[in-house]
Amino acid sequence: MEKLELSLAMFKAIHGHDTPHPAIATSLNNLGSVFEELGELDKALEKLEQSLVMRIAIHGHETPHPAIITSLYNLGAIYGKLGKLDEALEKREQSLATWLALARYRDIVTEYWNRASRAKALKRASVFLEQSLAMLRIVYAGNSQHLHIKDLQCHLAKVHEELG
Repeated sequence: MEKLELSLAMFKAIHGHDTPHPAIATSLNNLGSVFEELGELDKALEKLEQSLVMRIAIHGHETPHPAIITSLYNLGAIYGKLGKLDEALEKREQSLATWLALARYRDIVTEYWNRASRAKALKRASVFLEQSLAMLRIVYAGNSQHLHIKDLQCHLAKVHEELG
C-alpha cells in the first residue's frame, strides 16, 4: 500500500497535483483495488471515483475508452459490495454501454481496413486508411504510440510512398 501511495505522490509531483494524467488515474484505480481487497470499501470507492473523473477528463465523456470501462466496472463492483445495488447496476450498465460503443468503433476501423485492403486504386486505399487512422486516434486518445496506430501509420506510409 505504501508503495502505491508513494507512486501516486510521485506522479502528482511530476505531472501536477491537479493535472489529469493517465499515470495518476491508473494509480488511483490501483489504490482503489487494494482498498477493496483490504475490505476498506469507502476508501476504495473514493479512489475509484477519482480515477473515473480523471479518466473522463483525459479521454472525454463521449469517448469509449478501455480505461473508462475499467473504472465503471470497478465502481460497479464496489457499489455491489456496499449493498448499493441500484448504483452497482447503473455503473455496470454504463460499463457495458461504453464497451459496446468501443466495439462499434473497432468494427468500423476493421471495416475501413478491409475496404483499404480490397481497394484496387491506391488513392482509394489511402482514403480508407486515413479514415481508419482517425477512428483509432479516437479509440486510443492520448496514446499516439499505441501499436495499432503505429501499424496503421506504417501501412499508410507505404501507400503514400507508392502514390509518390
